[in-house]
Parts: sequence; structure tokens; C-alpha cells
Amino acid sequence: MRKISTCILYLFLTGFLLSCDNSRQANNLSPVPDTIRGSATDSTGKIPPVRSKTDPATTETPDSSQIRISVFKNSPQQGGFGYDIFIREKLLVHQTMVPGRPGTSGFNTEEGAGKTARLVAKKILDNTMPPTVTAHELDSLGI
Repeated sequence: MRKISTCILYLFLTGFLLSCDNSRQANNLSPVPDTIRGSATDSTGKIPPVRSKTDPATTETPDSSQIRISVFKNSPQQGGFGYDIFIREKLLVHQTMVPGRPGTSGFNTEEGAGKTARLVAKKILDNTMPPTVTAHELDSLGI
């Protein structure tokens, strides 16, 4: 009985190790054609911005007149405040919780949500993407 269980164990381990051998599978993969690979980058080797066919100006960095901030009160279940940032009247950021902090609670004050929204809007204007907010930045805003 012991010999049978040892034999089964060896067979199982051998099968497992052989199934992990990727060298046979790698030879069956066809390479990506250069035409596809080359179309993802421009002449500098960087990925070009995606252009909308309906709005060619969507790749331009917005100016301050094209950004609108809206502070709102969250649902009673979540509590606190949040903010929306619109670029050219299209919603770009919908933030219901304090970014850069653990948890899902909203901002304690409307003013705190507004300060953070202005910081994120400034980062968008500076073309800092994604416009992340650090705990240090929240502390400097008094949040």
C-alpha cells in the first residue's frame, strides 16, 4: 500500500513539473508583426495621445476657463463631502472619498473638499496624470 501511494505521488509530481515546461508552448506563439508593433508609437518611440474623431481638441491641455469644480454632499450612508471636476463640461473626476487616505469616508468639510479639488485641478492644468494626492499634500491643505 505504501509503495502504491509513493508511486502515485511521484507520478503526480512528474506530471506537474512537465506541465510547467513553457518552452514547448513558446515555440508555437507567432511573433507580433512589425506593422502592429510600430503603430503603437510615434517617431520618437512614445505612445501618442488618443485623439477623438468628434473632438480634435480633446488632446490639448485644458486652460483654467475649461475646468469647473463642483463640491457636493455625499449620501447619508457615506457621509461627508465630495467633489466633481469637469473639463469642457465633461465629468473627469468624481471623488466621493478623501484621496490618499485609507477608508471610504468623505471630506469632513465642504471647504476641505474644495481645497483638494482645486489641487487636483491644478495638477490637471499642469498635465500631471494621474493627478494623485498624497497624504503630505492633504496635511499641507489642513485636511
